[in-house]
Amino acid sequence: MNKQNRLLQSSVFPLFFLLVIWAIFYFDVTYKLNLHQYGLQPLCVEGLKGIFTMPLLHSDLGHI
Repeated sequence: MNKQNRLLQSSVFPLFFLLVIWAIFYFDVTYKLNLHQYGLQPLCVEGLKGIFTMPLLHSDLGHI
């Protein structure tokens, strides 16, 4: 396997992840979903779901 092929294969997942983050941000802004409520909330059991959702959520365009 040559270097160019390995580079292409290794960039698929990060680009897909970036596309998912942008899509979530777009739908959050467009449809005013207020997804930030699913972010990390310290010192409460309900906030544990934020460990998994927080990497996908961004507060504004400057943050993303």
